[in-house]
Amino acid sequence: MKRLEKELEEKIKARVVELLKKGRPNWDLPHTLATVYWMKKLIEVEGGDEKILVSTMYLHDIGYSGLFGKVAGYDDVNSAWEKHQEIGALKAREILADLPFSSEEVEEIVHLVGVHDKIDLLKTKNEIMVMEADTLGQLDRERVVSTFSMEDRERFLDYVESKRVPRFQTKTGKNFLKEFIEKEKEVLG
Repeated sequence: MKRLEKELEEKIKARVVELLKKGRPNWDLPHTLATVYWMKKLIEVEGGDEKILVSTMYLHDIGYSGLFGKVAGYDDVNSAWEKHQEIGALKAREILADLPFSSEEVEEIVHLVGVHDKIDLLKTKNEIMVMEADTLGQLDRERVVSTFSMEDRERFLDYVESKRVPRFQTKTGKNFLKEFIEKEKEVLG
């Protein structure tokens, strides 16, 4: 497992924070920080390349920067999923260009940013772990407050249960996901 040096992590975070502040208000930055937290938790138990996976989580939603000028509803976000991955992959490549990553590491991170919401296509351990950390970071109400209406939260939870839950592979991710879904259902009634 390659570790992500603290100094390098801080450089990535600093570059990403400015982009995330131009994304979905009150969502992109706290959500991204939550996904980083969850990726570190997954790696701690399940293993994985911290340099690639944590860097990916910082970068995974930078493609939303500038796409919305207001709080985005479920339909807005859903219609932008493909575009934010394409834009995010391009921006990720730019950010990584002058940082100490090998060309193989850059290609893997850019790939992961570019496919992280293509749920039905995810196959590799890294792809699945990114999806798991992303999902946990969407449902973790201690770290992120949903900006969706209650109706959109229900629609999103239905999507998570039908599309994302079946794709979870790590025991750690499954355990936390189950807990978060139960809490979200309590809130939704």
